[in-house]
Amino acid sequence: DTTIATAQAMTAGSFTPPGSTNAIATLPPFCRVAGVIAPTSESQIAFEVWLPLENWNGKFAGVGNGGWAGTISYGPLAEQLRRGYATASTNTGHEAAGGVNAARFAFEKPEQLVDFAYRSHHETAVKAKAITEAFYAKPPQRAYFIGCSSGGYEGLMAAQRFPGDYDGIVAGMPANNWTRLMAGDLDATLAVFKGGVNNLPLPALGLLHRAALASCDSTDGVVDGVLEDPRRCAFDPAVLSCQANQAAATCLTPAQVEAARRVYGGLKDPKTGAQLYPGLVPGSEPFWPNRDVSNPFPIPIAHYKWLVFGDPAWDWKTFDFSDPADYEAHQKAEARLAPILN
Repeated sequence: DTTIATAQAMTAGSFTPPGSTNAIATLPPFCRVAGVIAPTSESQIAFEVWLPLENWNGKFAGVGNGGWAGTISYGPLAEQLRRGYATASTNTGHEAAGGVNAARFAFEKPEQLVDFAYRSHHETAVKAKAITEAFYAKPPQRAYFIGCSSGGYEGLMAAQRFPGDYDGIVAGMPANNWTRLMAGDLDATLAVFKGGVNNLPLPALGLLHRAALASCDSTDGVVDGVLEDPRRCAFDPAVLSCQANQAAATCLTPAQVEAARRVYGGLKDPKTGAQLYPGLVPGSEPFWPNRDVSNPFPIPIAHYKWLVFGDPAWDWKTFDFSDPADYEAHQKAEARLAPILN
């Protein structure tokens, strides 16, 4: 079920990925193998294997992706190649689409959701190690996986489902417990944009961050701008509530306080109050993602648009976890998707 499209020696010291005009430089000579794996009729798992032509360290490294993927991770391939590894990447089984349409592939071709969730990396690991053994006439002594964010998710999935694929896994910032993560991220986005207004623009995030540090920085015994254990910080954004005649740039409106409390508190079951996903911790405010109402965080919106509702016209701004119909749709989708994605 594998087709090799390209097998070429790359000796110029640089490589320009397909569809890009930006060359990757300072590359040692390598053999580039590119192909497609099709374990199902819907599958189109693109992959590449880069094999050092000189000074192979005897080991193999698979590399991870980000977001909804859909592309080969050329930067991480180059990094591992420079370290002497035979290395491989996959596009996770589909072509990337932008923004809130990033998960459309899974709506149109359900087998590609399985490819994204776990099958593409397993198939790539098996095929890439076989190619490596054929090329060097001996198998790699060790195989490692390195990924961050969705790449960390991929690493945890490999460890759980296919423990024989790798000897060691680096799973950085793993986007694990996928369906709950999507729910928590969507709720935080909805909290910020309540009423159609961006309630937490950058100045408000700056106020929150400075106040959280002022409140809790010393709890670990060192005032250094870092919260050693944010769980010990009982910061309440209400301390920043605007008082009479106070300059707007120095305080938070009631809507901003409510939004921040909701982001810190995380998503809760609207019926039972049980915690469904943790919130973002005090001290993390500068990194809260995509708080521009014209550019909302697309990863969870894509999940709900295409996998929960399957409706090209669905408007994320109308969703409400406390609405019985919306919450029922969330629960039904989670029951269906969790066995694949979590």
